[in-house]
Amino acid sequence: MRFEKTKFKDLINAEGAILEIVKDLENSFYLKAFCLNGNGYIYSKLNKETLKAYFENKMTLKELYLSGINEQYFVKTKSEIPPVIKPMRLTINDFIFSTLECGNALYSELSKNMILENPIEEIIDKL
Repeated sequence: MRFEKTKFKDLINAEGAILEIVKDLENSFYLKAFCLNGNGYIYSKLNKETLKAYFENKMTLKELYLSGINEQYFVKTKSEIPPVIKPMRLTINDFIFSTLECGNALYSELSKNMILENPIEEIIDKL
């Protein structure tokens, strides 16, 4: 799975992307979230309906990721040289979900300078 140079849009940004949408080389969209206390990223196939629910404050970022628990996740850690994106099967209780940056917050609870003003118009309507 390759995601290099295929960034689509930052959804949460605080001096760097915390949550963003990326495309793989097959033009599939994924969420990419900062995790592992700044030492890695977790990728999850994008589901437009659950992302919209996140923007509508119906779920936290952690719940957004857990909604795809039956899907395969991809994890990239900075400790590996070179960093490699590896497929992983994760469970609801997996440690990685507790390390999602901003994972327990609703989208509207985040600082206004970190988030998109109109995410549904800026993202959902363009996917």
